[in-house]
Amino acid sequence: MDIFQMSLSASVLIVAVVIIRALTLHKLPKKTFLVLWGVVLCRLLIPFSIPSRFSFYTGIDTAKRMFADEATIPASTVGMTVSPDMANMSNVGVPIEIGVSAAAISPYKIVWLVGMFVCVLFFITAYIKCRREFKMSLPVPSSFSAHWLQGHSLHRPVQIRQSDRIKAPLTYGVFRPVILLPKKTDWTDETKLRYILTHEFTHIRRFDTLTKLVLTTAVCVHWFNPLVWVMYVLANRDIELSCDETVVRTFGETMKSAYALTLIGLEEKKSRLTPFANNFSKYAIEERINAIMKMKKSSLVGIILALALVVGTVTVFATSAASAAKGEDWLDAPAALDQLVKSISYTDGELSFQIPENYPNQKDWNILISGRTVQDGFGMSVHYLTEENERKNWELGKKYIVPLKESVENYTDLWLTASLPDEDGNTASERSIDLMKIISGAAITMDHNLTLEDFKNAKRLDEIIGEPGWEDTSLFILAELPGEDIVLYGMKDKDGIYGNVAIRSGEAINYYPWSFYAGMHDAVMSYQDYDGDGVKELAVLLYFGGGTGFSVDQLFMLEEVRPGFFEAIQFKSDDYIAQVENIVSYRVNEENKMISLFRDETELQNVDISWLKENEKVKNIYYGNIVRFDLTHGIVMGIVPGMQINDRGPLEYTGFSELEATVEYHSDGKFHITNIR
Repeated sequence: MDIFQMSLSASVLIVAVVIIRALTLHKLPKKTFLVLWGVVLCRLLIPFSIPSRFSFYTGIDTAKRMFADEATIPASTVGMTVSPDMANMSNVGVPIEIGVSAAAISPYKIVWLVGMFVCVLFFITAYIKCRREFKMSLPVPSSFSAHWLQGHSLHRPVQIRQSDRIKAPLTYGVFRPVILLPKKTDWTDETKLRYILTHEFTHIRRFDTLTKLVLTTAVCVHWFNPLVWVMYVLANRDIELSCDETVVRTFGETMKSAYALTLIGLEEKKSRLTPFANNFSKYAIEERINAIMKMKKSSLVGIILALALVVGTVTVFATSAASAAKGEDWLDAPAALDQLVKSISYTDGELSFQIPENYPNQKDWNILISGRTVQDGFGMSVHYLTEENERKNWELGKKYIVPLKESVENYTDLWLTASLPDEDGNTASERSIDLMKIISGAAITMDHNLTLEDFKNAKRLDEIIGEPGWEDTSLFILAELPGEDIVLYGMKDKDGIYGNVAIRSGEAINYYPWSFYAGMHDAVMSYQDYDGDGVKELAVLLYFGGGTGFSVDQLFMLEEVRPGFFEAIQFKSDDYIAQVENIVSYRVNEENKMISLFRDETELQNVDISWLKENEKVKNIYYGNIVRFDLTHGIVMGIVPGMQINDRGPLEYTGFSELEATVEYHSDGKFHITNIR
């Protein structure tokens, strides 16, 4: 939940509290309103809330679902351009700075930050000025004040002082609080002094100074919201009214008139702002007097009514929307993810999916779509749903439509990743879906009814998968494991373009829309238990392509979901590049003209950069353009680092040697890089 959503949600609650206050101010204990304002503060400052089926927002969601079942998400991407000689790559880390960042600070956030800074500066300046004046106060030369303090002790030392710079009594300080009285106070009128001191002492006992600090914080954060300023004013008034109520309860209802006259005698002054101080007469004195005179002894009915009002207000207005699902038939995280996956579809350049209706909390969802495109000699990393995922504004039961920005033919890689947390907030379940399979119609490949003979006799790809457009496609063997009766086939069209692979295991056939390049490096397969779960996995290594400063192997791990049929998991470039960047750091020594790579504090490489021209600087180190895998003994990965010089695209590899790393494959379908050397 972002700050603007928090502010909007709190605004609804503020309006509710203002209405309740107007209707019940003289009927309920004044602490009732302090509790309600405390709930408002929680809504303003805590970026999450408890879902409730009785929430005001649950009703809104229900109404919205009645009138709108679909939401179209604008096509938005995060892109990075690459040099033309890297145009045909896929699943490769590109060595150029992000040009447009979804995480970049928007103009609205900049305005908000500036406004918050101005607000904070204003309150701090006012506080410092007042504090300086308060420190010039003097001890009270009255035996009455000392005697009164002896009968009102706290664990914190309390002082009573006087100043000629204030017009009305106030308190300030938290750990060493001070009751500050005007110098012109009549020290002989002990009755009035008892009223005033009891009122101020109540402020101290309740830590009202801290409460006002929190109120001020909320105002600074939500300075743009006029309703928050209304809350600030009314909450401060209710703090005073509650202290007035305590004074009346202490001395009895018979003294209400005398106490009201004391307030009148103090003559409210429109003095300057004194933040974090509790001012006796700063607020509307007429409201305070009316409240005092209408004050009644608390009854059990009133207390119960106040409690019910607080609970009801919190339940309805301070909670978030819960699922609109009927009954208690909630889905757990794995079932909800499975339902989301089943809802994914593709039609006419638009991907769509539906958020399950009967999962308890829509704000738990993390859904991202990312991949790569290649067009006109440039590669681009694309990211969809970034803003939606940051705001956590997913709506249960709603169908979302994501228009693809680029033509489908330009996508080399596109994945939807969805996850849900467990009760502790940790990721409990996750699904990564290869959307290219859905787009190409290949999602049906593991459930087709082809026979082995159909496969051997097929002359065209469309005869196999039922998709037109691949005329005269030829099939050829890329790799095989005769002992396991597993064969990897590549496909090539009439123009000599490679695309898609098939794996025959016994009598079963699997198809995958994987890009590859034949002729430079042989494809490799290995069948062994990589994750240690007692079941063998099929590892497939394909050569994606190469060129100047570019040579990439692709690693796929295939889990056998039923005899002969495999579900593929790719070790994607974004994954291994991020892991290497987290492990390996670099330092540039301008004086010695050296660049060093480190794993923690262990030096891995030293590279001479004295050949750089005077105006050339190493801007960054990138990994992912020269990548190989070896399946001989486990999984070994080799990466050659490349330097970006200034802002130019091509990487420079002079002086770098290959980094080797061990790749571990785990039963959760994750790849982990270890032992970089």
